[in-house]
Amino acid sequence: MAKTTKIPKRIAGVKLPKDLRKAGNALIERAQSPEGRQVLTAGLAMAATAATAALAKRAQTPPESARPAPEAPDAPPQGTQSAPDPQAMADAFMGAAERALGQFFGKRV
Repeated sequence: MAKTTKIPKRIAGVKLPKDLRKAGNALIERAQSPEGRQVLTAGLAMAATAATAALAKRAQTPPESARPAPEAPDAPPQGTQSAPDPQAMADAFMGAAERALGQFFGKRV
């Protein structure tokens, strides 16, 4: 018989709601099945492929100093979009996570 994994009621002193623990336990059960492992493997492979493609695209773009200066520095031309900067996105995500965790684990008054 397989060992069942249960998420504890408290992690690092923080109480987890019962609904969250139930959903987590169900997710762990599904991930431990052969189909679940296959889905996780496929997801990780897709993430690695996307990361590799982003790095390759970034390596192909010329550095900022080699690009010609835009005509209107305040706004891009109408109808065009530039690719999002992965580093800026990561910085924004980390900042939001730090603020959320700061509120979550901050001093209680």
